[in-house]
Amino acid sequence: MATNTTSSSSATKEVSILKSDGFHGFGYGMAVAMGIFLLITTVTLIIYYFLRWKNKNIRAYEHQSDAVMEAELADVEQGIDETTLKSFPKVIYGEDEVGSTTNDAFCSICLLDYTDAQILRLLPDCRHIFHAGCVDEWLRQHPTCPICRSTPLPSISMTPLLGS
Repeated sequence: MATNTTSSSSATKEVSILKSDGFHGFGYGMAVAMGIFLLITTVTLIIYYFLRWKNKNIRAYEHQSDAVMEAELADVEQGIDETTLKSFPKVIYGEDEVGSTTNDAFCSICLLDYTDAQILRLLPDCRHIFHAGCVDEWLRQHPTCPICRSTPLPSISMTPLLGS
């Protein structure tokens, strides 16, 4: 009979560990673990949705500012009109004295070599030369020399008109 009592007392000890009596036991541990899990999950979801909202607003702002910048560049990057473009001198490679500031034997736009009897366009201020077709297309889109970025246009007086 003595063996029966010891086995029953050890069974009651195991059962009492699983019971939730007060602040001790398995039930209390599970409640704390679930609380921590829920807290971590809630904080993670809050951070996730905050970052998603913030990135959405940043992308919307960047998209808006890209559109504004493109509009501003479209206003600034207007090329040279045809009459001004046609007034720039043309030279024939190999026959005319080409007064370029560079000694390049190729067009800086298309990167092809100049050959004899090709028609080149000489920009007036910087004296850079290019194939006429290449630089004409460039100057229709951009108001500057492709090499030095100086404007071949005559300078316009920027003084305001008074009293008009």
